[in-house]
Amino acid sequence: MSGKNYLDVSVDGAVLMVGLNRPQKRNAMSLEVMHELRDTFTNIPDGIGAAVLYSTSQHFCTGLDLSEIRDQSVIDNVQAFREWHNYRCRHRWRPGNRHRLQLARGG
Repeated sequence: MSGKNYLDVSVDGAVLMVGLNRPQKRNAMSLEVMHELRDTFTNIPDGIGAAVLYSTSQHFCTGLDLSEIRDQSVIDNVQAFREWHNYRCRHRWRPGNRHRLQLARGG
């Protein structure tokens, strides 16, 4: 599970550890971060029974990275928001025998 720019992914026994690692943007969700999360959570290794999503820095996540779309056209912005919505609504952890725990620290 390597090749991630903004996630620190590791396995500790049967637990998948996924650290948001974009401290310069307070872990704001860019399209690349969303794609990395989607790829990570749709390709969970065998033997994983739980996942922990955490921050590697002071802030857990400040939400969608609006600076990424500031200079785009209205149509491009709509597409970016659709991707955000699709990630939030369609690429969630699939039902099954796995558990999810989210830790938040900071503001």
